[in-house]
Amino acid sequence: MADFEAIDVWRANARLPLLRRYASHVVYIKKEHYDLDLLPGQEAIADVYAQLRKDLPRSRFYMNGTRFTNIRAELPVCLWRYCTQSVMALPIELLLSSFAAVVAEHRTRSSMRIEASTKTVVVTKQLEVRMTSDESCPVTITVCASVDDANVVVSFEFV
Repeated sequence: MADFEAIDVWRANARLPLLRRYASHVVYIKKEHYDLDLLPGQEAIADVYAQLRKDLPRSRFYMNGTRFTNIRAELPVCLWRYCTQSVMALPIELLLSSFAAVVAEHRTRSSMRIEASTKTVVVTKQLEVRMTSDESCPVTITVCASVDDANVVVSFEFV
């Protein structure tokens, strides 16, 4: 049977949850807080669009199962920021607060995968937590945001 640790909804003024190696963690973050974290540098929709033009060609972006290199009109504007690479800033902050380590690209250097629909964006990225020059721990981060949910779900899968 899998070992699960329940973590309450993370509030902006609360201590960051600690993550452990060789475990899976699911953290619920209020969407309004996550939205504020994504805002710097992307205050105007024109700023978001400019960032998407840079990030989407470097990512694997799928809308309803079809791959695209540009943003689709059917994706709600409120989810556009979740398709930029800045969506990984908060999960990386959680990793850095849990480990005295460096968070870096995984050795396979895989692109960020974005799966979008008309109501949801799911972003997956493989990274690596490097404790020392010869000790590291791969981690897969998944961020899920929906127009219908008050929380953003961030999961960490350590190998």
